[in-house]
Amino acid sequence: MPEEIKAKIAGRSDVILLGDQPSDLLMVDETDHRMVLKIGFLTDSANLESYERAFDVVVEEPEDYTDLN
Repeated sequence: MPEEIKAKIAGRSDVILLGDQPSDLLMVDETDHRMVLKIGFLTDSANLESYERAFDVVVEEPEDYTDLN
């Protein structure tokens, strides 16, 4: 992650992390924040179980964002 982004979230107690693969979770160290809400956009339904373990919320059809409204 770019240093400028790290600096922007460094002092924040709550973070929302959006990602489309489990490795995106490495962008934020959860121990540095009071709350990290992890939202994953599933692009391959074969990985549903691993996404459900990794993310707090899984959006199964990223091209349809109606669930997020």
